[in-house]
Amino acid sequence: MLETRSPQDEKNRLARLQAFLAEDPDNAKLIADAAEAAYEAQQLEQADELLRRLNALGALSDRDINLSGLVALRLGRYFDAVATFSRLIETGSDNGALRFNLAWANAMVARYEEALAWLDEEALAASPHALRLKVQMLHHLSRFEEGLALGDELRLDAAGHPHAMGALALLAMDAEDIERARSFATLAGDDPTGIAVLGLLALATDEQEKAGPLLDRALALQPDNARAWVGKGLSLLGQGAFDEAATATERGAKLLGTHLGSWIAAGWAHFAAGNMEAARADFEQALTLDANFAESYGGLAVVDIVAGDLDHARQRTQVALRLDRNALGAQLAQILLLEQIGETKTADLIRRKALAAPIGVGGRTLGNALAALALRRH
Repeated sequence: MLETRSPQDEKNRLARLQAFLAEDPDNAKLIADAAEAAYEAQQLEQADELLRRLNALGALSDRDINLSGLVALRLGRYFDAVATFSRLIETGSDNGALRFNLAWANAMVARYEEALAWLDEEALAASPHALRLKVQMLHHLSRFEEGLALGDELRLDAAGHPHAMGALALLAMDAEDIERARSFATLAGDDPTGIAVLGLLALATDEQEKAGPLLDRALALQPDNARAWVGKGLSLLGQGAFDEAATATERGAKLLGTHLGSWIAAGWAHFAAGNMEAARADFEQALTLDANFAESYGGLAVVDIVAGDLDHARQRTQVALRLDRNALGAQLAQILLLEQIGETKTADLIRRKALAAPIGVGGRTLGNALAALALRRH
């Protein structure tokens, strides 16, 4: 482990070492100490350059190699980090911290099985972040039963693992185990993921007055919390703030990347705001991610109706209904087509009619159906 000093202390130390190096530029000990100081001072590019100098001198110790792996991690060179930490383990410098770092690097390049394999008991004990990483890997691998069982074990010591409990709340939500999701999220305390899950669950049960403050709190703690952005967008949609809703859901969808429900939610938010081209783009993005996702076809069908393209709308509605007869977009498109609304109404009236139309036997409208969609796993 590197010694812990404040960033300002390290900056001062780095300045002193640089002065010495100016007089003795090939002193390997000075270069190694300066690289460590640069890393601790968050001068990552400088640390990287110093380590390269040290490598050129053939003077890298295992400690220096480990530092180069940490620098690669912080600079986003994850494959380099995997290679570096793997080499250290292969040459016998094996310990829990190194295994955790290798697991983290593998996770960042979507090697979830490999990451999980390195998270043994020693690695879990080496970092306060390791347990959360294990939960996230189980989540990515859809090993929900293992994750839920782990969550049940951790309930007895939840206060010691708030971030793991937050990750478990999200896993439980995606596993559609709402009772556990709520329980784990409550036990997560101030963890932003747990708070975001509580906000999303409030949305799904039409508790708008609770959802908004929870989602805002999650975003204040973690501004790039993707699920919270989607939830905030849906909350704004329920309040009729359509432009702001579209911006928030789009941001969340982009942060999540491959979460289909979020792209669909963003598409409907743009639809509500009257941004038809943006809505079409989001529905098409979801279709690109999964060509068999009924909601993408349903959303595109409704956009086609607004555009007056009823032939394409009918075709897409048929596809959507064939894939999932309960798809909200497909049901909405079917309602609009049966009324031949595309032939008798202006685009703005179609849009307003669509937002208010009761969908399915429960009488849900588009606005209050979207929260459940965004809670889906994909």
